Amino acid sequence: MRHFRGQGQSSDKRYWFTDIGYNYRMSNLQAAVALAQLENVSKHMQRRQAVADMYKHYLREYIRDGVFVEQQVGEEYKHVYWMYSILLNNGADRDTLMDKMNGDNIETRPLFYPLHTMPPYYESKSYAVAEYISVRGLNLPSHGNLIEADIKRVCNSLVKHATV
Repeated sequence: MRHFRGQGQSSDKRYWFTDIGYNYRMSNLQAAVALAQLENVSKHMQRRQAVADMYKHYLREYIRDGVFVEQQVGEEYKHVYWMYSILLNNGADRDTLMDKMNGDNIETRPLFYPLHTMPPYYESKSYAVAEYISVRGLNLPSHGNLIEADIKRVCNSLVKHATV
């Protein structure tokens, strides 16, 4: 039941779904807390934007040089920066980089696996863009309570391990 409650996600591999699952986790109490939190949503979004702006600042030369590619969002949309995502564009191995950053006590996450590669939705057809992004995509820590020193530390680790 836990497996299906957890959206069918594998317990061995993050963001890998072996079955169609569901997300039945919110109680009435949790819903009440969520409604109360919505009162502060603007403040939280501003903090996430500030975190993203610091990442852009400290990674700007590497983004400009094409080492990393940041997500582009059309002007008609508002990015909420639930996660700050980049693509490794210099041939660095994402999983090795994640392991090295974990060794620096920095947790990162892969981008999501393409839906067509997961058992419940499997298709043998190739979706090249989704596969390219999935293999090279990396989510950096993006919590709103991160301070500039935290962002600098993450960026230093990222650059050190991705540009070797």
